[in-house]
Amino acid sequence: MSHPLAILQVLLIFLINQAVLPVNSPQVIVDEVELNFPEGLVFHLEIASGVVVERVTLVYSSNGRSCQPGKARKDLDFTPAKDLQLEWEWDFTHNGTIPPGVIVEWQWEITDSLGNVTLTEPGAILVQDQRHDWQQISRDGITIQWYAAGDAFGNDLYAIAFDGRQHVIDLLGIEFEEDVWITVYPSPDDVRDALKFNTQWTGGIAFTDHNAMIVPGAPGQEDWL
Repeated sequence: MSHPLAILQVLLIFLINQAVLPVNSPQVIVDEVELNFPEGLVFHLEIASGVVVERVTLVYSSNGRSCQPGKARKDLDFTPAKDLQLEWEWDFTHNGTIPPGVIVEWQWEITDSLGNVTLTEPGAILVQDQRHDWQQISRDGITIQWYAAGDAFGNDLYAIAFDGRQHVIDLLGIEFEEDVWITVYPSPDDVRDALKFNTQWTGGIAFTDHNAMIVPGAPGQEDWL
């Protein structure tokens, strides 16, 4: 009597495994993000599946604070098929700039015609203005980056930021619990180009949700900074 029982156990294990593991899970060939600052980010996905894929959703977020917890979701438009090449652009010019120093995370949710749902491995990218060769100082919770001058200017920038933060701490009686990322462009024109707006002059902008700021400044302007 033990032999039929053993067969039954094996079949039950097989059925359980089939229920838990997706059938013909899609193979991810390309899963990457193209950084195109200041225009935006372009997400690319290429998959090959043994079953027709009916729905693909991009789940994405940044490390900024928000009044609405959770992650954003974007359903992509496409004709259902087994093999797909998809892309979607997060357009900063329409939706607001994500400043340098912000980490964007993403993951794809893939649903096939059998109802199986597959999640890709999570990915992350640091937003940066890839058009310039940045120099950087990062310590004591402050990151400063600049590109139009040497190390001495960077050290001056860091000292200004450190002293400024301490002044705020003394003035308001608060502590900074999170790091601050400061990006310095050499002129207001460069700042306007990075932010994609047409204000005639700007002394800088703070991205409060991301603990980041963008300011113009060059050697010789330390007192103003």
